[in-house]
Amino acid sequence: MKKINFEVTSFGLHILAMALMLCDHLWITVVPGNNWLTDIGRIAFPIFAFMTVEGFFYTKNLKKYVKIVIISSKFRNFANCL
Repeated sequence: MKKINFEVTSFGLHILAMALMLCDHLWITVVPGNNWLTDIGRIAFPIFAFMTVEGFFYTKNLKKYVKIVIISSKFRNFANCL
């Protein structure tokens, strides 16, 4: 019998978090009243936060990484104000 290997990669976590976030955003705007989908979608933030911290530990240039994270957060904040 062949053994099945299951690996959790950063790409897999990103896809999972994006799918969960889609559930959260889509169902809260298109079909309101499905709170269980919103609750499932709230799991996306801890996954994205984990990936940000992982990037912090594995980066070669810490100053550049922090600069990119700050600039992207400012851009997202500006985009949310529109």
